[in-house]
Amino acid sequence: MENNALKKDKPVLSEVQVIARNDIPAIHSVTQNGVVHHLGEVRDFQWHDVLKEFLPSSKLISFSWVHLKPGDSLAPHEHPMKSMIILVKGSARLTGQINRPLNEGDIVITPPNCSHGFEAIEESYGFSIQFEEGIYTDPENARVRFLESEQSL
Repeated sequence: MENNALKKDKPVLSEVQVIARNDIPAIHSVTQNGVVHHLGEVRDFQWHDVLKEFLPSSKLISFSWVHLKPGDSLAPHEHPMKSMIILVKGSARLTGQINRPLNEGDIVITPPNCSHGFEAIEESYGFSIQFEEGIYTDPENARVRFLESEQSL
């Protein structure tokens, strides 16, 4: 993701606005220690100027859209913050410490440093919330540790 995509005129926050999901820049992978880890699609709200201005400090909470196509997976991983993922559309399988199916409307809560991942059964969209700075807000310094015993896509 290029920083130029994030630079726009100062947003006006005195009126109701609608932000389309596709107007938020996306990443599809991160590289750690020379290993590429596929994420499906992640759209961190901090990557859109209007949302960044509107939301509380990114040090307090982070929101992002996540998307997996059928057969895609996000390998089991851990991160140092609490998080919550709401499956908004589709069905998936939770992997890691718990292995079970997920349906639309299910909410997954993960305490810090607990192993979790996802496999899409059908096209799936989720709303991911981290209760600190986001996992991928700075993709070059992702705050995640993929478990070595598991392989990503």
